[in-house]
Parts: sequence; structure tokens; C-alpha cells
Amino acid sequence: MNRQLRPLGDRLRSLRERHYMTQQDVADAMDVSINSYRNYEYGSIVPKAKELISLADLYDMTVDDILGIGTEMH
Repeated sequence: MNRQLRPLGDRLRSLRERHYMTQQDVADAMDVSINSYRNYEYGSIVPKAKELISLADLYDMTVDDILGIGTEMH
């Protein structure tokens, strides 16, 4: 696990749980494998720009919000 990526993974898990979604639900909405999504939450890998945009659309947020840049989660 990459310690620098962990806060992003924590935010992703928190958002998913607040929207009452499973990891599979989010992976399906993003059109990625469940293993890829799990790795995002675990902090093993960083989502690519395309995936960050999918997450922002899914949660009706900006990519900056997803990344925790300058604002708090909604």
C-alpha cells in the first residue's frame, strides 16, 4: 500500500459508503474491474483521469473534490 495514496482510497470508500454502494456497484458504473476499483480504495494504484472523471460524475462532484484539493467532500 502506498501511504500517499491512502487518503484518496479513504475518500473513495467514504463516498461509496455514503451513497450506499458496493465496490462492485462503483466498478460497474466506472466500467472498470472490481479488482481495479479495490486497488483504488486500498491505495495500491491511482485512478487515471478517465476514472477520476467517472467518479466525479457518479458522485456529482468535481475531480478536485474527489482528490481532496481545496474543498471538502459534499
